[in-house]
Order: sequence, then structure tokens, then C-alpha cells
Amino acid sequence: KKKKKKKVSHPRNSIMEEEKSLFVLSKAARDSAVRFVSTDVDPVDYCCERLFEAVQNCCGDKSIVPPLPAVADADPDAEVDELEPLFDAEDFPQPFINLVYDNANDIFRPGQQASVIEFAFNVTFSFLLIESNDDGNAYKADANIDKLSVLLSSQREEFSRLNLKLLCLLFNTLPAKHEKRPLVMQRLLDLGQTTKSAITQELFRGRLQCVQEWIENDWARPQYLTIEGKRNLFHSASAVAAKCGETALYENYVIQYLKLFDADRDETAINDAVLNEAALAVKAAISSDEFNTENVMELAQCDVIGKVLSQSAKHAALYK
Repeated sequence: KKKKKKKVSHPRNSIMEEEKSLFVLSKAARDSAVRFVSTDVDPVDYCCERLFEAVQNCCGDKSIVPPLPAVADADPDAEVDELEPLFDAEDFPQPFINLVYDNANDIFRPGQQASVIEFAFNVTFSFLLIESNDDGNAYKADANIDKLSVLLSSQREEFSRLNLKLLCLLFNTLPAKHEKRPLVMQRLLDLGQTTKSAITQELFRGRLQCVQEWIENDWARPQYLTIEGKRNLFHSASAVAAKCGETALYENYVIQYLKLFDADRDETAINDAVLNEAALAVKAAISSDEFNTENVMELAQCDVIGKVLSQSAKHAALYK
């Protein structure tokens, strides 16, 4: 059972920029979780202290930990450590990570300081490195990655830029072969589709080229992505590329998306939305200022176009 080290006292509601410099996520962090500039305190305990401070800062006067149970004959002058139950929990440090989930509405309330939110999630991500390196706790890291990626991709618009950056940080924090990287990338692309065009273009333009390599090489094995998962990623990447005005990349990714449909295997999956996407891809390819013969040939060889779209009365005009 985790033995709590001596608690370091820091004033509440005082997360300052200089405190943030104590935490530097680095490549070496896979072993130590967080590299500290200078501290004589256990790194995990210190991270817990700082995460509590950040969440409490977001919540103001609201109590974010349950009150300690009354103890008979307790010394009224004794120092009370409200965090002791969290440190002593069997699933430590999960109770500290749960503070983020339990207080998400306060963390992302309108007008909240972006620097405090960013700090809180930087510390939270450091726990994932600890858990990912511990075979016994790897499942906890996976569950937390799922919840954090959902949390960051489902907040109000004013936090879109910050949350895109935090999802990028989460993606880059995970090792290259981590099985949850595709999930984080999907959330990142989903958010990119819904944000204002200026933000999407600022944060994604020129940065989408690697998606195909990741899907086809790093995430090629079934435990990373199903066929449907690959289709979703290519489809989302094509939409974000189109939003960024990267026409060549959009055309390539929409072709890769359409190539993953098999007319026999995926009969029920090839719905009107897929056919409309295929029709748009054909129109884009044949009307492009720079006619790309290779793209047209690849589209023609797609089952969804050659076997299904060609038989659709709605899109018959494309074949006249």
C-alpha cells in the first residue's frame, strides 16, 4: 500500500507561471514520469499536490475532496490533512486524476484561465506515463486516456484551441506504438472538424501528412484499428484537410477512405452518405484544375464507385 510522504504545504489558489516550469515532459519521462528542475519531494506525491492545487484553483471555494470522518478524542489542535485518504487509497494516484473528471464543469467554466487548465492536464498526462510503464496499471492508463480524450473533445467552443493543443500533447505523450494513439488522433480530428476554420487551419495545416503512414504502418495490426476505424480516420482526415484548403491531401485521404469499402462485405455500410462522398470525390477529381490521372484511376477501381455508385439512379449523371 502506498505510504504517503510528508506533505508539502503550498498556498491554495496560487498556481503561478513559475510553478509550471517545475514540470517538463520529455522523452526521458517514460521512466520518471516527470522531470523536475529541483525538488526533494517524491515526484508522484508532488504531482498529486500540484494537480489538487490546480483543480482547487478552478473550483474556487468549493470543496473538491470529501470531509474527513470524525475521530473520537481527536486532538483539536492537530494538523488535519484532507488529502490523506486520497494518498492512502488502494488505487492511488487515481483519486487525484478523478478530481479532473469530477470537476470538469468548473475546470471548463466560461472565463476560466487557460494557463491553469493547461497546467492541470500537463500534470494529469504525467500520470499516464507512470501507468503505461507499469504492466499492472496499464489498463488504468488506457481507461484514463479514453476518458481524457472524450473530455477534451466535448467542451464549449471557447476552449477549442486549448483543447486541440492538449489533445496534441496527449497524442505526443504516448509512445509511438501505444494502442490508444489512434483513438486520440480520431478525437483530435473530430474536434478539428467542428472548430472555426481559422483555428483548424492554424493548428492542422501542414501537419496532416503523417496520418496515412500511421494508419498503414504504425497502426496496421488489428489490435490498433478495425477496418471501420481506418475508414473513420481517413474520412475525418480528409474533412480536416478540405477545411484547411489542402486539396491534394483531401483527395488522397478520401480515396483511401473509399478504397476500404468492399461492395459485398460492406453492403449495409455503403449508405447514401458514403455514396454522396464518393460522388463529390469523383466531381473533385474530374474538375480539378490540375487533372490527376492516378486519382481518377484509383477512384474508378474503388468498389463503392465502380460497383455501387455506377448503379445509382441518383448519381447516373456522373456517368453520362
